[in-house]
Amino acid sequence: MFKDNPSLATAYDPWGGHIVEDTFMPANDSFCDRVLTVDTDVKAAIADDAKRIVSGARRAAYGKPEDNFERIAKFWQAYFENTGRTEANVTAADVSPLMRLMKEARLCETPDHRDSFVDLVGYTLTGAEINKVAA
Repeated sequence: MFKDNPSLATAYDPWGGHIVEDTFMPANDSFCDRVLTVDTDVKAAIADDAKRIVSGARRAAYGKPEDNFERIAKFWQAYFENTGRTEANVTAADVSPLMRLMKEARLCETPDHRDSFVDLVGYTLTGAEINKVAA
């Protein structure tokens, strides 16, 4: 199809990791120009990134969220106890909402920071997993 119309090209979708065919672009554009002009739905791209990260890279690096969040909760609990605030009872289920609040605080400063939105979705997904939300 591209041979018939030189203004149509193939572009790589960097967020979805697939080839988008029949993308309208001048034939002499560089690869970088083609990548940067792909029209991607930001909501789907962020959701896809978050799903990929929490199912792959983060899980490989830190283990199951249940185990990792339990470790985090124990460190936070120790912090509260060692700073004289023994009334806190931090659990693994607290980690997801508290990390989401941290990301929200960061977004107050940089509301266009894409990674914070990806992390918000990721913490929501892991929170749902830890709290055994039905699929």
